[in-house]
Amino acid sequence: MKMEPSGDFDQLCNQLLESQCASWGWQGAYAGQVERNMQLCTEVARLHALAEAQQTRISCLSRENQRLNCLLGHLMPRDVGPPTTYQTLTEEAMNGEAEEENKEHIQEVKKSEIVQKLETLVELSNETSPSETPNTAKSDTV
Repeated sequence: MKMEPSGDFDQLCNQLLESQCASWGWQGAYAGQVERNMQLCTEVARLHALAEAQQTRISCLSRENQRLNCLLGHLMPRDVGPPTTYQTLTEEAMNGEAEEENKEHIQEVKKSEIVQKLETLVELSNETSPSETPNTAKSDTV
């Protein structure tokens, strides 16, 4: 009879030891996760503080920008400043029109030069009468 209780006792001791080993493994994993969780919470708190500091800096810079715009607004007229997209497009269109006008002017000058050359040729041909041509001169002398 003594063998039976000792066998049960040994079996219970083995099960208890296995449970404790498993528990220690879980406790180690849990402790590691708790530590990681604390690190992440600290990082989140640091990032929140950094974001708040940046928001404060942005608001200070915005106020300074408004103050400088107000100050400069009294020093220079309102229409002075960088060109808007509309102004830029209008200027480009006007430059394009000016280039087209230049091209048209150049074409007109070339046409007038050609016309002058043609007129000169016509005048030269008119000055040379048919009696002065060699063919007519020979027929007159015969």
